[in-house]
Amino acid sequence: KAFIKRDSEIPNLFFAYSLKIFVFNKEIYAVQVTYTTEITRIPDSAEEIFENVVKASSGKAEWEAEAAVPVTYGTPLSKTFVGGNKYKANWKIEFNKLGTTVTPGMQITDTVSEKHKILKDTIKVTKYEQVDGQWVNPEDITNPSLISDEGEQSFKILLIDNGTYAYDIEYSTASVDDLITLGGTIENTVTAPLQIDGKQMNYEATDSFIYSSGVGVKELR
Repeated sequence: KAFIKRDSEIPNLFFAYSLKIFVFNKEIYAVQVTYTTEITRIPDSAEEIFENVVKASSGKAEWEAEAAVPVTYGTPLSKTFVGGNKYKANWKIEFNKLGTTVTPGMQITDTVSEKHKILKDTIKVTKYEQVDGQWVNPEDITNPSLISDEGEQSFKILLIDNGTYAYDIEYSTASVDDLITLGGTIENTVTAPLQIDGKQMNYEATDSFIYSSGVGVKELR
């Protein structure tokens, strides 16, 4: 729920999630009420709609109006293809931009389709702190000992932090074939759990790109 902050010069009754205002001056013909609400709980989805209803009465007459506002938080988990081609591609994972608590032992698992292999030496893990709703103070926490090799197409990252943090994971994949002549698709999927209100939520995100037929241009490495 959204919590109401009190800031009024008109006598009122104040509750955590509702506000009643009494107007005693008969010379007042119109009243404008402005106030602020604050979200006080950890969200469990990337987007949410808050509804607000106002009721007014005078004698036996009553009126009612309502409004709604969408609120967008960060995503719990996302995967993005950020450039490259069928021979070498770059990827980015964003984890816990939603802003819940990370506990030690959480694992992020990433898997790419069999036409590509993960270049383990390109994996970079960046941790962020949350200050006033913003993710700041990026810190490179790449630790090879916490990255588990699950074969050419997959890896796992073990998180050992305890607190409200978010993570970016960037890395590259490369084709398993020296030359590619046929068209196809490279798909990349990441999975990770989060604890929200004591309940484990399992998230999955996928991104992909399509490449055309023909040899194309391959970077020498």
